[in-house]
Amino acid sequence: CKNCVFIFANRLALPPVKCYDSELAVTIQVQYQAKNAIGRRQRRRANGKRPAVSGPDIRYDTQEEFSMNIRNNYKHTIAASYIGYITQAIVNNFAPLLFLTFHDTYQIPLEMIGLLVTINFGTQLIVDLVSAKYVDRIGYRPAIILAHVFAAAGLVGLGLLPELFSNPYPGICLAVILYAIGGGLIEVLISPIVEACPTDGKSAAMSLLHSFYCWGSVLVILVST
Repeated sequence: CKNCVFIFANRLALPPVKCYDSELAVTIQVQYQAKNAIGRRQRRRANGKRPAVSGPDIRYDTQEEFSMNIRNNYKHTIAASYIGYITQAIVNNFAPLLFLTFHDTYQIPLEMIGLLVTINFGTQLIVDLVSAKYVDRIGYRPAIILAHVFAAAGLVGLGLLPELFSNPYPGICLAVILYAIGGGLIEVLISPIVEACPTDGKSAAMSLLHSFYCWGSVLVILVST
């Protein structure tokens, strides 16, 4: 272009020196980097230096290529989403199975124990409303990881926090709030993540996803009893 002064030759692959057109400069730089990457790969193959990162049918030049293939394989994402719904089932069904234990162990009135259900689902509703505004800013991956961190912290705190307070009830409430935050985020994020995965049987994947909540509920009841 008239405003650009640059040196670039396809065969020589010389880098651009100066360009006053930002879009053209970016295009030239990308082409240069891509050509260099291809050249390095060809030189490694010619010299016999091909790192042994391989699968059953696929060989990868670098660990980075292997990692990118894992990231582009959406089966891992869908499987993790199924596990996330099992976590959601644990969050919603584990504490109610312990209501009589709380009553007998800590002498907490039944009406206060019943209030834990309201705290759980009330917190999840608040998280659902708030997360709709902030999830797009922080990203789905950090948000879903944070959801499982909160869920795990709440479930662990359910056994530890009541012992740290003179009155066990605030400790139980704090644990319920923690895992309810995780449950609310899981409820908001998991379905859109599975829906966004470019799979062939998307409707089947969504149906199977929601069935995992039922399987998680059965698993919680069987294991806890």
